[in-house]
Amino acid sequence: MHFHRVHNRRRFLEEEIQELTNRLAARRQERADLGEDQARLLRELADGGALEALTALDSPRPGRGRPRRPSPPLRRSTIPRSQPTADHHRER
Repeated sequence: MHFHRVHNRRRFLEEEIQELTNRLAARRQERADLGEDQARLLRELADGGALEALTALDSPRPGRGRPRRPSPPLRRSTIPRSQPTADHHRER
């Protein structure tokens, strides 16, 4: 009985190791493919002049320091005006 449990557990762990090894290899290949896509896109941008334009926009301007990126839009409160806030509970 004990031998079978150990044997089954060992087989399960070996299968688990194989599955994880396969997943890791697939992710490594996916990263390599994405890296090649990124390099291709950057070459296309550089060939068309867009990469230089983007770099120029992101570089510091003389006498002005770093360029400011636009601030994200302000979000309005999600509490409807007709709904009381927690402050009304403080009155006793």
